[in-house]
Amino acid sequence: MKKLFLVCFTIIFTLISSATLWATDVAIEQVHVYPRGAQIRLKTSVNGKGEIILPNTFTLESIKVIPGDGLLLKNSQVKVRNNTQWLPPTLTPLSNQIEEKKKELSVLESRLMALKQSTLLMEKAVPSDLSISNMSSYLKTTEETREAKEEEQTSVVNAIEDIKQIIADLTKELEEKKPQTQGKVITVEYTALAKGDLYIEAWSNYARWTPEYILSLSTKDQTIQGQMLAKVTQHTGLTWDGAIQLHTAYPISSVETPELFPLIADFKKTTYQTRSMENAMMLKTAAKDEASLAPMEETLTDRIFTAKGNVEGDNSQTMLLLNELSLPITVSIECIPVLSPQAWIVASTEKVEDPLLAGQADLFIDGVGSGRTSVPQVARGEIIRLAFGQTPSVTAAREEIIPKEGSNWLGKGKLAQGYTINVTNGLPYETELVIKDRIPVSAQEKITVSAESLDPQPTEQDSKKGFLTWKLKLRSGEQKKLSVIYRLSFPAEEEIWIQ
Repeated sequence: MKKLFLVCFTIIFTLISSATLWATDVAIEQVHVYPRGAQIRLKTSVNGKGEIILPNTFTLESIKVIPGDGLLLKNSQVKVRNNTQWLPPTLTPLSNQIEEKKKELSVLESRLMALKQSTLLMEKAVPSDLSISNMSSYLKTTEETREAKEEEQTSVVNAIEDIKQIIADLTKELEEKKPQTQGKVITVEYTALAKGDLYIEAWSNYARWTPEYILSLSTKDQTIQGQMLAKVTQHTGLTWDGAIQLHTAYPISSVETPELFPLIADFKKTTYQTRSMENAMMLKTAAKDEASLAPMEETLTDRIFTAKGNVEGDNSQTMLLLNELSLPITVSIECIPVLSPQAWIVASTEKVEDPLLAGQADLFIDGVGSGRTSVPQVARGEIIRLAFGQTPSVTAAREEIIPKEGSNWLGKGKLAQGYTINVTNGLPYETELVIKDRIPVSAQEKITVSAESLDPQPTEQDSKKGFLTWKLKLRSGEQKKLSVIYRLSFPAEEEIWIQ
């Protein structure tokens, strides 16, 4: 009797102490997101023997099982096993919706079959009291009934097609949101000799984040108000809810002790390579170049943002607020006719106190959307210069005054070119316009470039780069004409090329 009781107690204790937990039911203590990839840390209380099941969206070699203070862990093992039925709880409503639609489809298909059978029986059935006197009435009733049945069949067929399309769309959505687990799960098996906290750390490549901005320029206040956001996507199958650490650089995976080697000076040895040796060297070089394009890059510098939010593990995008921006600016209207006849609205800041990360930005001018642009990376103490769009009210049209052939050829080794820039201020108020243009600069000592006529003289001139800048204040509706003529001299036997 005692032996039987002991056996029963052992079985019951084993069943109670052996626990299976899905990762979706375990608390996520930490989330560190990198530009490509994420490191998560799970925490759960354990006692005895059990297992924790993770979706197969984590790299197996990255999984670490860490006992908390006071937890005696006898052993632990990480395995991969088949499981094609697992679905994140967040996708269960979508899966249930598909099943409900399939049931509706089955009912409609049964209804259509019944209608077809009913129509067939009606066509075969002939009333026993049918005679010449009631033939007309019978045919009329039969025709009306057939039309009603056909209309009902058509309605059911259309409903079937609609619901099939809904099922196809929902199924496609489910497949896109389902983690790419290849029908497998990862199990972390453990045996704990005492009760305590168990931590699991794992790396997933199915996560990323990029900076995004919303920038609103106020021409009245001469400021840029905006937000710096993090666009986070992850496809791990787990929901991140709470504090999320966003890193700008990848974690360093390995460290080597630096060592200085002697610098040797020796006579150069002449080597002769066969074609096969050259091909092998090219293949080796190509392989090295390809390896350098690895998705993981390492750096000693990092900037970490802490954001709070809920990020679903279905690859949907979530925007998290990182910082509020308020930047005093100077607004200028700049014309670069060689690029476009329309002027640009450009905002320039003083030296910024906080650095900005490179990212995409949605732009607004006085509350009206003006487009989308790329924000470059800006270090602390640098100046931001952003174009917020173009205005058709200010134009600068460039027109050649010396054609490219004929009179511009002054002879062998000489070339003259010129053009005018017609600037128009179509704004309802007086404003200062900045017009930028360029003349060629010499890339060879034997080529000389001279500006014959600049009317009016540029406000600024960069002779090394050939840049010309005019700053003109024009009244509303006023026009101004600029003219530029330059000459090039070069050896007569050479052909000039300007690019």
